[in-house]
Amino acid sequence: MALVLLSPPVQEPVTLADAKQHLRVDTTDEDALISRVMIGARSELERGLGRAFITQSWTYLLDAWPTGYALPLPLSPVQSIDAVRVYALDDSFSVMPAAGYLLDGLGSPPRLIRRGTLPWIAPQRPGNGIAIDFTAGYGSQPTDVPAALRIAMLLLISHWYENRQLADTGGGAGVTLPPMVRDLIDPYRVRRL
Repeated sequence: MALVLLSPPVQEPVTLADAKQHLRVDTTDEDALISRVMIGARSELERGLGRAFITQSWTYLLDAWPTGYALPLPLSPVQSIDAVRVYALDDSFSVMPAAGYLLDGLGSPPRLIRRGTLPWIAPQRPGNGIAIDFTAGYGSQPTDVPAALRIAMLLLISHWYENRQLADTGGGAGVTLPPMVRDLIDPYRVRRL
C-alpha cells in the first residue's frame, strides 16, 4: 500500500498574517521561515491525525482488494473518488464505473463501498494493481477547516518558532506535541477498529 500526493493544497489553513500576528512578529525578516514552519505544522498535524485539512488530491495504491464490501481509505474527510483503476499484467488498466461503488467520505475511517453482489474487479499486476484517485480535505478555504485544528496549528507554529533547537524524538517515535495542541486535535483523530 502506498499513498501518493498528486496535488498539494493551494493555500494553508492559516495565513502568514495570522501566524505572524499569533507570534507577534511585525517585520518581514522571517517570513520565509514562518512559511516553512506553517507547512511543517500542517503536514505534521495531518499526518498524525490521518486527515487532510485543505483540499488536495491523492492516489492510494493497493496490491489487492480487501475481503468484504468496504475498503477503508487512508485520509479523512474524502470529498470525492476521482477514478478507480485496476491494472492488467501489461500495465494497461480498466477504469471501474462509478456506479460500481459508493463513497462514505465522512466515515471514520472513510470507505469505498462496493455496490451490488459482484466481486471487485481483480488486478492482474502483482504490485500496486489498484489505484484509487481521490480528493480529500474539509474544503478549499481556510474557514472550511475546523477552528480547533487551525488554533492547534497556530500553537504548534508558535512552539516550533520559539523552540528551534534540535529535539530527540525517541528514535523515530514521532514529534512530541505540546499538551494544548494534543487536547485540541484529539477529537479529530481517525479511530481505527
